[in-house]
Amino acid sequence: MPPLATGGARAVPGADRRHRDPGGVRRQPRGFAAPRLAAVSEGLAELWEQLVDAMVILAREGLAHGDLSPYNILVHEGRLVIIDLPQIVDVVAHPTGPEFLDRDARNVATWFTARGLAAADGASLAGLLRAEAGVD
Repeated sequence: MPPLATGGARAVPGADRRHRDPGGVRRQPRGFAAPRLAAVSEGLAELWEQLVDAMVILAREGLAHGDLSPYNILVHEGRLVIIDLPQIVDVVAHPTGPEFLDRDARNVATWFTARGLAAADGASLAGLLRAEAGVD
């Protein structure tokens, strides 16, 4: 699957525990799954940039993850892998679609901000995503 963002973040449908396709899960050496973002404490500025890039690409396609959080983002060899995509939302067609963009932005920005990354601004990210999706 090609990268979703120039920063290298990827979206891998089916790479979560609800899907039984072990080929879709990114594995570390010795068979361990890549850690969730929630368990990572280094390189957060670069990971934030990757995540913003990926979210912008989704928004340009009129999509939001719909339940984005540090628990459904993996970090594989310094690159983000967005998982758990079955609930992806068409933000243009859905009556409350823009609210999904806002929630995803708020969820991830809150996590990054709590870990000291001042650049993680949920309101600014939500505005950017709405503009990119054309629902501003």
